[in-house]
Amino acid sequence: MNKDQMSELVRQVSLRFAESSGYPVTARARGALVAPSLRHLEQVSVELEQGRVTMLQLEAAVLAVLKNALPDVQRRDLRSIDASAVESSMARYCPYLFWC
Repeated sequence: MNKDQMSELVRQVSLRFAESSGYPVTARARGALVAPSLRHLEQVSVELEQGRVTMLQLEAAVLAVLKNALPDVQRRDLRSIDASAVESSMARYCPYLFWC
């Protein structure tokens, strides 16, 4: 997996999340999801190749971060998921090692 593929995965999950929740995910929030994964892309690729993780699991991890960000966004009365909410969500719960 490379940076573009990770960015696309995050973008696609973010679009689906926005469609189902009514809360769009800002570009900075998507960047906050991609940035911590970059230093681990080689290991993620190995895990994908070896079947220790699947694309569906990676998508579920991104979705979990976004869902866990929603209460923070609602508390702050925002209309979209921002980077701060994503970062707080990842700090509270890390659904996949490479987003910690």
